[in-house]
Amino acid sequence: MPVSADRSMQKKYSIVFMIIIAILAAALYFSGFLVDEAKIDIAGCEASYNTIQKAVRSDLCPDPQTECIAEPFVSEHNAFVEAALCACEKTKTDPNAARALEEKYKNRFDAVRTAEDICSGNDLVKWTYG
Repeated sequence: MPVSADRSMQKKYSIVFMIIIAILAAALYFSGFLVDEAKIDIAGCEASYNTIQKAVRSDLCPDPQTECIAEPFVSEHNAFVEAALCACEKTKTDPNAARALEEKYKNRFDAVRTAEDICSGNDLVKWTYG
């Protein structure tokens, strides 16, 4: 085989390899494997949370001056509370916000409550990190 044919084959294999890598990276990204943060949206109120265990400095740490570990389920709960409190403000003027809040609450806690009950504050309490 001539040298130019070898280079042509190498170039084709390189392109195929790069396409496979790009597809793999896209699949990992869209599956959430490469993303360590997600968002909760309730009636247009967004809050972010960590999808992996992470060291954070927060008022929710035992010592707010020192980093502590934020477990994903605690981070997600706190993001839900933050978005829900924002949505509670919107329910005062927007009935669609009330419906959105009630639906998200039902999906999260498998319980049916009115927006007024949810916004009373008894359930919307952030958890501390460890």
